[in-house]
Amino acid sequence: MISSGGRSGLTQGDGDVDLVGNAAAGHGSRSVVIHRALVRASVLVFGCVLQFDIATATFGLPFVRLSDGLLFIFVPYLALIAGLRTTLRYGLPFFAILLLVTVTTIALKTEPANGDVYLVLIFLLSSVYAFYFVVLARDEGVLVSFAIGTLAGFVGSVTVLFLQVSGVPLLSRIGLGIDPDLLASGAAMIAEAKPGGLWSSGNEAGHVYALVAASALYLSLRWRNIFVYLGYFVLMVVSVAATLNRGGIFAPVALLLLCYRRLASLHLVVGTLVALALGVALAGALEPKLLDQFGDAMEQRFLNDSHAAANVDERWETIRAGLGIAFANPFGIGYEERAFRMETETPNGRNATPHNAFITLAFQNGVVVPLLFIAACIYMALRWRRTHPFMLYLIGCAIVSMLFEELSINPNFIFVVALVIASLWVSLCRRWETGREEATRPDARRIWSRSSAPVWPDVPMAGGSLSRRAGPR
Repeated sequence: MISSGGRSGLTQGDGDVDLVGNAAAGHGSRSVVIHRALVRASVLVFGCVLQFDIATATFGLPFVRLSDGLLFIFVPYLALIAGLRTTLRYGLPFFAILLLVTVTTIALKTEPANGDVYLVLIFLLSSVYAFYFVVLARDEGVLVSFAIGTLAGFVGSVTVLFLQVSGVPLLSRIGLGIDPDLLASGAAMIAEAKPGGLWSSGNEAGHVYALVAASALYLSLRWRNIFVYLGYFVLMVVSVAATLNRGGIFAPVALLLLCYRRLASLHLVVGTLVALALGVALAGALEPKLLDQFGDAMEQRFLNDSHAAANVDERWETIRAGLGIAFANPFGIGYEERAFRMETETPNGRNATPHNAFITLAFQNGVVVPLLFIAACIYMALRWRRTHPFMLYLIGCAIVSMLFEELSINPNFIFVVALVIASLWVSLCRRWETGREEATRPDARRIWSRSSAPVWPDVPMAGGSLSRRAGPR
């Protein structure tokens, strides 16, 4: 497995591959170089596919999205690289807990509908992948590759959105989108009013795009290059002209302000102006009417939204009803049944969704999963000086988005929830291992001291902590 040195919290076992190359036996060997490149390439591909996620069910394949199918390929390979000792000692207890939650949910879910079991199993598989991802991400290049992949996939996904808005026909026939005829009548109406490109509608697409902000900011601060984040930000904002999704821009705007604070300079101001100019030129070139649509969208969603107050009241009522249904059905509830109960228990009788991904995650996987996710977020927030900056950015983006939309079926958010929970588990394992090592060897130097570099959780990273103004180099 990955090791940052001769000793580590999750110690390197016999036969494990040290991708960092610090182990004496493996340092500089050709096999280490090859495995390191293959692992980085695999996470780059997976990050790209999460954003550019083709609907493979269109072709009659047994999985809904391409990312679902890749899990069956990448999990065994990453497990092989992480090593048998890591899997047996640290992975198996985690997997056993996940399996128990999964089996309980499948067996005791209220009125399960078609597709419910599939989504629960995909979350289980994503969690297994996330465990090995966190372990192997002690090689910082793994995380960099994943971030680059998500940005590349984001560009492709937004391109499909623009093609859809431009009227290019039959995109869904080749997996580049969802056929409106397969959606329920209400969802089809939303998809027509708010195009989503590869995703069902703009309500989903805007929040998926928001997750890329974490990767863009991480790379900008690591490379000290503002153009990475500005390029993402301009493309994301322009996409609002199609998606009409205002909830998906809150977190990226907040991270933009953080980027300014960390990298404030003349280059930043010039870069902003250049990026804006390029964004306007790109929008005009791709779709001449897009700029007008963008202005109309900003006016409709922000300046002249006469339904804002009513929308807040409505969402509060749906959240309250959703929480009641979730805790009344702690092992989950099928889609059709929960939609019926939401319509029954909300005042106007028309809201089939709570507009909140924490609640829909409880509907889908039982209340244990969102509670674990919340606990992991609190844990890493309290240990923010020792938590990898990328995880803090990702958690911030995910929480904001999950508060606005029901995204429990989206592969990006399934992976983020799995990743955060897996990070909590690995961090606790490393803290236990470190404490046990110190107890048996009082003179041993503490591996993860307060003066050490920031971690994910407890994963070294070049550069200083979030308390420093300068970003990671």
